[in-house]
Amino acid sequence: MTHLRLLGLLLIGLLLSGCAQFTPYRVALPAGSAPTGVDCEVPGLLADGSAAPTTLPPCETASADSALPAPALQHRHYTSTFRDKTGAADPADKGDYFLSFVEFDDQGWFVDRRQMDALFALLADLKRKNRETLIYVYAHGWKHNASPCDNNVVCFSRLVERLDLAEKKIRSDDPATQRTVVGVYLGWRGLPFGTALNNLSFWSRKDTAARVGRGGVFELLTRLNDYRDSRQISKTADPLRTQLVITGHSFGGLVVYSALSHALMERAARTGDAATGTQYVKVKSFGDFVMLVNPAFEGSLYEPLFHIATQRCYEPTQRPAMMIVTSEADAATRLAFPAGRAMNTVLQHARSPAQLASMRQTIGHNARYITHDLIDETAGDTSPRVVDSTDCGCPYLDPTATWGQQGLLQLMGGVFAIQAGQNQYGGDDDPRQKALALKAVPSPSASTSYAANYPFLVVKTGEKVIPDHNAIYNERFTTFTQVFMLSHVLNGTPLPSDKGKLQCLPDPETLDRHGESGLFPPGLSCLDEHGQACASSGMPRP
Repeated sequence: MTHLRLLGLLLIGLLLSGCAQFTPYRVALPAGSAPTGVDCEVPGLLADGSAAPTTLPPCETASADSALPAPALQHRHYTSTFRDKTGAADPADKGDYFLSFVEFDDQGWFVDRRQMDALFALLADLKRKNRETLIYVYAHGWKHNASPCDNNVVCFSRLVERLDLAEKKIRSDDPATQRTVVGVYLGWRGLPFGTALNNLSFWSRKDTAARVGRGGVFELLTRLNDYRDSRQISKTADPLRTQLVITGHSFGGLVVYSALSHALMERAARTGDAATGTQYVKVKSFGDFVMLVNPAFEGSLYEPLFHIATQRCYEPTQRPAMMIVTSEADAATRLAFPAGRAMNTVLQHARSPAQLASMRQTIGHNARYITHDLIDETAGDTSPRVVDSTDCGCPYLDPTATWGQQGLLQLMGGVFAIQAGQNQYGGDDDPRQKALALKAVPSPSASTSYAANYPFLVVKTGEKVIPDHNAIYNERFTTFTQVFMLSHVLNGTPLPSDKGKLQCLPDPETLDRHGESGLFPPGLSCLDEHGQACASSGMPRP
């Protein structure tokens, strides 16, 4: 009887989530609007702690009860106050960035294509002005949406503000060359209804996320990548050229991977002609980097890319192309996801225990795919500070107005440490920032040997870095991701653990996959730092 009741509840959840009406949270700009969108102000503070004056409307509604949809494209203005460790503050500084929202329905269709049109009108305007851009895309996960009061919206906007501050710091000596930061928030119906029945929407939301990724999201990301390519043609060596970073969380990771998996596989398998014959070429990401955090999809979807990527070698200048980060404290993907998948796959045949595990476990909880551990060596209490407990706030991430100079200096200090060859993504004795001491090291629990400079990182971390499934926007992990991208995506620095290493052919231990032997394709090597083949013939098949 208990099982029948559970099945009944699941069926009710599926029916309700499929029938619930989807009303967009963002309104397209009216015809004739400026390509820069609607100007608005993020509330800020002056050096004396008083509210910064403004003549602009607030960027988001102050209450979740507001029935007015917010603009799909915003030109956001913010105030930042730089403080040193003593609390002394410099005069308040002003900054600005753009935030675009593009929403999709359950079939993966655009809710309103004019949302996307407004984004590309903005990018075309920036191109006419010869402004280089940093485009940062985020796809939210389960139980979230594009509502102005959703904490993912608030947290993402704060992260984009920090990216803008970092851009200003990098080119403070020449403001005319600073990149314009454009955040793109991909909204879908991850929260089908505002009741406890959302917990029963797992299966319908997982299927929806996959459809959304294969639908309009694929078109949007492809067009963004084409824009990025058109801007990079003449600036391939300029570290401040236009770049595209794509991120996703939870089922948002499934949205992104469903859209990009085939492109990533094609790029991982790509070869080119050299003087000594066909060689593997440097792997290019889709855009400049893809990052998935606590992604909620099974390892079997990742297996084809895993096969291609582990059976080849990489050049010494290869930088990371994709990173998947999963916390051991994420009970949703560690426990709930396998339980849900067990019901889905009960009638599916698995050839081996390893295949069964890949069908039911997420990538980050399967030792088969792990490449690195992200370790926080901070002593003492490391639980995130609750800095914003309001209904429409971001719990663990300081507002830009109070984040200040110390946070920015910590970011740059981490970048300098990585460039100096230190495996340290942060570190400071400022108690406000919880003294980051993060290291990314090859994982001893990994069940696979990886070639040097392997570009598809699957990183395992703990609750000191990401406390649970949803707390990805905390000071510790946010600092790591920014330092990582500034170091390895912007500057192209190889991972410290692989710096200077060259492995011409895959490790022999990687050549046996479920009874399959040899390279893919067999007999190919890589080029060394001088552009010469480091092996003239392939490793013999065992």
